[in-house]
Amino acid sequence: MLLFLDTADMREIKKYSKLIDGVTTTPTIIKRDGMSSEAFMTKMHADFPELEVHIEALAEDAHKTELLVKEFMTKPWYRPDKVVFKIPISLDGILATKNLKSADASIRVNLHMAFSAAQSSLALRAKPDYISPLIGRYADRVTGLHGHEMRAPGNDPGFDLLKDILVSSALEANTTHILASSLRTVHDFVTAVVLGAGAATLPPAVLGEALGHPLTTEGVGQFWQDLLAV
Repeated sequence: MLLFLDTADMREIKKYSKLIDGVTTTPTIIKRDGMSSEAFMTKMHADFPELEVHIEALAEDAHKTELLVKEFMTKPWYRPDKVVFKIPISLDGILATKNLKSADASIRVNLHMAFSAAQSSLALRAKPDYISPLIGRYADRVTGLHGHEMRAPGNDPGFDLLKDILVSSALEANTTHILASSLRTVHDFVTAVVLGAGAATLPPAVLGEALGHPLTTEGVGQFWQDLLAV
């Protein structure tokens, strides 16, 4: 599984840079973390050249999306092997992706904001590098719960959505990664792994929590007590 950090916080990126494959962002995340897109991409290129970065290419229609991507490709921070353009799923988004990839096979695209298997199946026709279903946000809307409120294990509409998208993707026999997004808890992350998502993106807090366990802390504490008692 490819593992991404869903943040624009440079301190968190530095902390986990050797563990992750890249970073995913949205304009909302970049604004929240006190950056501009240009400043963020410039710093990522300089400080973390080994990490893949997903950056939004948001425009009014297919033609303007293509122009925006081509503008981004002229930037000093652009590298085709490390920059992925995030484009919302829509007719314009799919058409822009098809046109961009037909013109230049090195262009990499994440068709995101997927909330149905139908959207995902149609998006696959553009052969994007990633499709991103927003698991938590979808479950919030269906259940009426919010954020970290507990959804029923084994009966979660967000993961029903992910399962449907993974099945439809497998039937297409394509190379597109299904990137599980909007994961709010460690349970969400583990479920995405078990279901077979090829990639996942996590907030820093969830990744930090996933690395720990009370029994690990307890065991290591006992080891230190015994070591120092010798």
